[in-house]
Amino acid sequence: MQNQTQPLKKEPKETPKAKRKRLRQEAKQRDMIAAYESPIYNGLEKPFANGISANKLLFLFVIGGVLGFVFESIWCPLTTGHFEVRTGLVIGMFIPVYGLGAVALTVCLHRLYKSRDLLIFLSSAVIGGVVEYLTSMFQELIFGTISWDYSNTQFNFGGRTNLTYSFVWGILGIVWVKDWYPAASKLIERIPKKIGNLAARVLLIALVLDILLSAAAVTRKAERYDSKPASNSFAVFLDQHFGDDYLDFVFPNMKFTKQEKSRMVAG
Repeated sequence: MQNQTQPLKKEPKETPKAKRKRLRQEAKQRDMIAAYESPIYNGLEKPFANGISANKLLFLFVIGGVLGFVFESIWCPLTTGHFEVRTGLVIGMFIPVYGLGAVALTVCLHRLYKSRDLLIFLSSAVIGGVVEYLTSMFQELIFGTISWDYSNTQFNFGGRTNLTYSFVWGILGIVWVKDWYPAASKLIERIPKKIGNLAARVLLIALVLDILLSAAAVTRKAERYDSKPASNSFAVFLDQHFGDDYLDFVFPNMKFTKQEKSRMVAG
């Protein structure tokens, strides 16, 4: 009986669509490795903001704050049925709590990028909840105001965050670790060093000034609430350019706490 050799089965030809998908996945994997691991440059000059550097975290803070503004602009109509301008500073489309969240997720989870999504989700939920809680507490202690209050929701933690929003932070964490951070890291490291260093200084100065101006505007609003007249030219400037109507527009949910109201009335 003669042995009959079986013809080799031809591998199915890769379709153009499947090839594009495979190339995208390979590029994504390369970006993740470059973002989370330290490449060896063999004497070559390292790119701008290489690794988890101060400059990279500064840019991530800004990117996270802007993405937070976009997220809130979409989330608000879906949950309340109307649109609000939700920002965290008096100038610019930027929410600092999301910037802080982006930095915290990057610093705490950059070694977990190969981990299961469930671990990243749970870690992000905890980290995001802690950031939201501490930011709310800081705002109340320093300015006597709050911008969100979840006291009437289930499973809330002191009204500063709740289980639902921790769940949202968990989902955002997976997207950030797997997709957004590698893409942002690649984009940042492509910036030429001289331009990047200059841009970092400009961003830092602009953020500090915006934060100080926002703090001054909120403090002056408290003085107006307490019927205190403007005592200097800067206070007049704040009344003219950052009055109650403007602050109510950019900070639609900001409220003075009962303790701060009592203090102002007593004063």
